[in-house]
Amino acid sequence: MDNEHPSDNLNQANSLALIDIEEMTVDILENFLQEEDDEEAYVGEVYIENNDLIIDQGFNLSHEMESPTNDQSLPNVFVDLLDSDDEDTTDEELETISMIYRRCLSNINYIQTPPNRNMFPGYNETIFNELKNFIGNKTPNEFLDPSRDCGISKYEDLLRLFIPNLWLNDVIIQQYIQLLIKNCNNNNVLNLGSYFFKDIDNHGYNGAIKKVLKKQKNRKNLLDYNILLVPAHLNGNHWALIVANLNLRKIYVYNSLAEQNLSLNENLKVFTNFLNGEYLERTLRLTCLKHFVWETYSELSPLQENSHDCGIFVCTNARYHIFNVSINFDQGDIPLIRQRMCYELILNTLLSTH
Repeated sequence: MDNEHPSDNLNQANSLALIDIEEMTVDILENFLQEEDDEEAYVGEVYIENNDLIIDQGFNLSHEMESPTNDQSLPNVFVDLLDSDDEDTTDEELETISMIYRRCLSNINYIQTPPNRNMFPGYNETIFNELKNFIGNKTPNEFLDPSRDCGISKYEDLLRLFIPNLWLNDVIIQQYIQLLIKNCNNNNVLNLGSYFFKDIDNHGYNGAIKKVLKKQKNRKNLLDYNILLVPAHLNGNHWALIVANLNLRKIYVYNSLAEQNLSLNENLKVFTNFLNGEYLERTLRLTCLKHFVWETYSELSPLQENSHDCGIFVCTNARYHIFNVSINFDQGDIPLIRQRMCYELILNTLLSTH
């Protein structure tokens, strides 16, 4: 009977192989995708002149990926393995991880979008297949083109972005915000970085600012900027965005979860104290800040409907704020936004979505 259904045998063998992967020890696979600690790698300095993308730019493909299936959901075991972050990984283990990634990629389909939802201009099935094939033909630990303006990253970082149900790490968030800033034609926007609050804890306000400004060309003072952004990592399991407009003396908080977050509230207090010391005392020469209040606006973000898309919401909220465009996305747009962000980071430019 078995000989009459060789394809069934093959599927059974593949299933058993996946069970073996699931049963691999946590010591081998946990902490696989190590978040980068070297912030220097994330920041580029070259201004992007062209704000429009020629959509028919092709990818250099060598072979085709498996055809997409109808189910884009990922087994929990895949999500758990790919969200781990161990950098002490053997070649054999990397090959296993690569196989898991390819299995996950094969489950991602082209997304049919209505004409009035222009979240990915020029998006069609050809673009989707080229994008997926391009990513799928790389190994996770292979580096993207280092000449890109937004910094250095590996394809495993892009896979976190492209595959649904995976959290973004700080690498992609930092690089995407950097790409936004390079394309906004506004030299007055500064990303303070995802390590900003940690740097304040370790080095104080002055030390944190020196660390940020040393990466900027021809900028010696924080007050050379008007808009400051901080992608805040809260309790190690959630991303939110804090933005300050120095000229308007306003703070904007983009949190894609409805419930209050004590860590976010604490970061806001630290940020306000920082702004008071850096902006009010140094610039306006105010010494009595008792009655001075920064206007704070919250509940600005659309809400996520899961536990893993917060990084996408941070990047997209940053995009709309930097370009001063009314927010018009929601959770239903996130799968396509993931694909568009991947496309933009690979081609080192932004599509127009506003």
